[in-house]
Amino acid sequence: MSKQLIQKLESFRKKNGLSTLALCKLMGIYPVTFRRWKNSGNVTEAYKRLINNFLSQSNPIISKKQDRKKIDASSLNSDIAVIGIGCYYPGASNVRELWENIISRRVQFRRMLDQRLSLSNYYNEDP
Repeated sequence: MSKQLIQKLESFRKKNGLSTLALCKLMGIYPVTFRRWKNSGNVTEAYKRLINNFLSQSNPIISKKQDRKKIDASSLNSDIAVIGIGCYYPGASNVRELWENIISRRVQFRRMLDQRLSLSNYYNEDP
């Protein structure tokens, strides 16, 4: 079932002359997720519903000219809007460095100093 769904999605992409990135933007998924589906041939249930809903819509066709431009957010149907996000990455200045630290198993956390966060304020031996 998963492989057939991926093939349908791939044929939709080719039929409409979309790049993988443009298709992912239309669907609201990360390109990494799409690559994982293609490589493993496996799609989880939540994503199967998303793909089926996407393909069952009125088959939105994007011209190659639009494909090169940014896709208009109002043309995408979504119940979720991400307004902004900010993060601090331990031992890294961006997400790529964070993942490099994780993959190479670098420990980037250390014990919190008592001057910053006193443990006595949060711990009681007699609960």
